[in-house]
Amino acid sequence: MDVSDESEVENRNWNATVTCEYEEMSGDVRWALTVYASEEVSPQPSEEALARALARELDVPVLFLGEGPLPPGVRQVATPEGQVTHARIGEPEADEEGATVEAVEIPVAGFPKAAVHKLPEIIRELRLSTPVTDSHVAPEAGGPLSRVYDLLVNWERLTVRMAQGWPPSHWYPASMYAEDLAFRDELTERVAALSGPQRVSAQRALGEVDAIYRGLTTDDGGRALAAAVSVPSAYSEGELPWYWRRRPVELPWGEDQAG
Repeated sequence: MDVSDESEVENRNWNATVTCEYEEMSGDVRWALTVYASEEVSPQPSEEALARALARELDVPVLFLGEGPLPPGVRQVATPEGQVTHARIGEPEADEEGATVEAVEIPVAGFPKAAVHKLPEIIRELRLSTPVTDSHVAPEAGGPLSRVYDLLVNWERLTVRMAQGWPPSHWYPASMYAEDLAFRDELTERVAALSGPQRVSAQRALGEVDAIYRGLTTDDGGRALAAAVSVPSAYSEGELPWYWRRRPVELPWGEDQAG
C-alpha cells in the first residue's frame, strides 16, 4: 500500500496494490483522500463501504459521491457512528477560504455549524423505474404523447416512492406532493386530447397507476395536505378531484418543510 501527498511523484510505490493520495485543505473539509485499488483487490469495496470504514477508523465524517446521481454541491456523508446521510456543500468564494458544509440531513458532530434539515433537491435526482407506464406507452420525441409519457412517469414515480418508503431519505415535502397532484390534473387533460390507439394505451396505464395510488393512500378529504400547503385556488370552493382528497397512510412530510 502506498500513501502519499498528491504532489509526491518521485518517492511513490507505483507497484502498490492500493494507493491513497491525500491533500490538506481549508474550510470545513480539511482533507481530501483519493483511494485506488488494483484489480488484485477482491472483492472490490463499494464507495459507501469504504467511506463507512474510513469514518469508523479515522473517527471523522467522510464525504463521498456514492453510486447514485446527486445534484451539484450535494455529497453523501458517512459518520463514525455508522450512519449515512447527505450534506450540501458551499463552494468557497476565494481559493483560500475552503468549502463549507452548509446543511446536513441529520446532526453530524464533525460539522457543528451546518444547518440540520432535509435536502429536497436530492429527491428529484433519484431515478425510479416505472414498469406500468413503460409497458403501455413508449417515449416519443415531440408530439402530444411525449408530454403524456412524462406525466405518467411522474405519477407512477410518486406511487413507487410511497411503496418504497420515500427514498432516499424517508421523507417527501408536501410542496412536491402537491406539485405531483397538479401534474396529475394536467395528465387528465392531456390523455383526453389524445386519439385512437395512443389514447387507449395511455388510459390503460393511467388506470393501473391510479389503482396503485388508491391502494397506497386513504381518503381524508384533502385535509392533511391542505394543512401543510395551499391547494390550487380552482379547488378552494369546489369539489376536489379524488386524488387530491387522498393522502399517504403515513405522511412523508412533517415540521421540516425545507424547500
